[in-house]
Formats: sequence, structure tokens, C-alpha cells
Amino acid sequence: FPVTISTPLTSIRALSEIVHDNPDMDEEQRSHFVNTITKESERLTRLINQVLALERFETGKQELDIDEFLMEDIVEESLETLDQLAKEKNIKIEVTYEGIYDPIRADRDRLIQVIINLVSNAIKFCPAETGKIQINTVQTDPSLSFSISDNGQGIDNKYQELIFEKFYQTRDPYRDWE
Repeated sequence: FPVTISTPLTSIRALSEIVHDNPDMDEEQRSHFVNTITKESERLTRLINQVLALERFETGKQELDIDEFLMEDIVEESLETLDQLAKEKNIKIEVTYEGIYDPIRADRDRLIQVIINLVSNAIKFCPAETGKIQINTVQTDPSLSFSISDNGQGIDNKYQELIFEKFYQTRDPYRDWE
């Protein structure tokens, strides 16, 4: 968790100091830095909210907001959030839907967050230019399943048992998995 929060904090602090220490900075560059500070602040807020939500889930204090919606709408909304990130690395995202298209009942925001987390992680570890992410949704009566796969480097077997531990990250995923 500290590593996850320290990344946006480091960016916010460094860029704020640059803007502060350079009053004659070009307006375009200043605007770029301020936009980045804003985005990193928003990311930090999301990270903190995720930690608070996790704590509420673990203590039984989190209530789910159950509603009806189509899974296709959830996937598309999630991917809209990640569109620019995928474009920056020229990563292709393919989505397939199989089965029936009835509304499902779930917590919309929690489901969107799961998809965003999984796909953004796939984008992060997919190779630029040749990266490919596949999302497959299968709905049958009465269940729905979806999978997300990519052509990234994968997770070394020695770390697979740790992937569901809260806040676990390898020290240097690129060096550890090579």
C-alpha cells in the first residue's frame, strides 16, 4: 500500500515544486504540469477510497448498491475510462459477448472498478505496439462470467500464490519476471 500511494504523491510533490520554483515557466508547460498534478491527485483519491472501501468490506460495514444493468454497458463504460491509456501504448482491446443479454443484478460501481483494475494492469504489462487484451463475457441463465487475458509477460509461478494478498507487489516486476 505505501508504494502504491507514494507514486502519485511523489509526482504531485515534484511537479508542484517545479511549478513553484519556475515562475517564468512557459504557460503550456505549466498547464501540462498542473493537469498532471490534478490527475495524480484524483488517482490518489481513488486509491484512498479503495483502501477505505476494502476496510468497510472486511468489517462488514460496506453496503452494496445493487441495481440492474447490462454487462455490455459495464464493460464499455470501463473501457472508455482506459481508452487513452491503451491508445498511448497502441494496445488493442477486443471484447466478445456470448449467450443471452439479460440485465444482471450487481453493484455497478464495484464491478466497473474490478474491470478497470484488471484491464489497466493488463495495459501496464502488455508490450507497446503489439499488446493485445481480450475480454470475454459469457452469460447463461442464471449466471454470468467474464475473463480478461493479455499477451503480457504473465506472473512468475513463484508469485502466483501471492496475487490475492492485499497490496502485494514485487519489487521490480520487469526484473523479477525476465
